Amino acid sequence: FDLSSNYFGGIRILEVLGKLENLMYLSLSNASFFGEIPPHLSNLSRLIHLDIHYNRDLYPQNLDWVSSLSSLKYLDMRRLNLSGVGENWLTAINMLPSLLEFCF
Repeated sequence: FDLSSNYFGGIRILEVLGKLENLMYLSLSNASFFGEIPPHLSNLSRLIHLDIHYNRDLYPQNLDWVSSLSSLKYLDMRRLNLSGVGENWLTAINMLPSLLEFCF
């Protein structure tokens, strides 16, 4: 599901995305989303590719939701404000058994 480079005018990521449990590819890059990365993305346990980079006003409160994405091979979080997640963000990323590429 590719929503990249669409202008969403600073809205939050829709909760309905967390209900697409069979989703394997999600790109929300450069789409002008705003606010906290919603924890309901943790429902996407079959996700292999997640790209949320270049949404300057999008931020994670923590990265607990990432640990549920056990199939994830690619994660791009470049240009996100990671200051709120503390120093344990690297630990959360390292808990992903299938991750091959991480961009931040």
